[in-house]
Amino acid sequence: MAIATYPFFGKVAEIVGRLTALHGDCTSAEVHRRMAEIYGEREGTRRMTNMVLQSQADWGTIERMNQGKRIVRSNEIDLHGSAVAAWLVEACLRNAGHAMNVANIDSAPIIYPFALGSSTSYVLSMSRELEMRVDSTGNRVIGLAN
Repeated sequence: MAIATYPFFGKVAEIVGRLTALHGDCTSAEVHRRMAEIYGEREGTRRMTNMVLQSQADWGTIERMNQGKRIVRSNEIDLHGSAVAAWLVEACLRNAGHAMNVANIDSAPIIYPFALGSSTSYVLSMSRELEMRVDSTGNRVIGLAN
């Protein structure tokens, strides 16, 4: 819900997801630097980024170590075949504001630590809030239903 409703929260989640994708961890300074590049070097940006990171830690998606200086991604949670997967994809689409390639949706950095599973296309096609289409290059894309 937070990534669908609050663009700032979604951007922090995306940055943390991208930074932790390869190694499983990053520093909070890296997250702050990237947020400052987007929203400006202001105290409010730094404070709100810290609040989002603390919320993510409270919800168990990350662990903050070394007095909050190091961020470690939590273990992957498999949503294989769950209706929650469609709900999570809907939140990602609302945050992005555009359709996304179905083949790449599982690797979107914003959805960490969740894995959608192998039946993603089927689960997404069953949702009334989502619409699956084929683009001009033959790729399946998922978007919000009108």
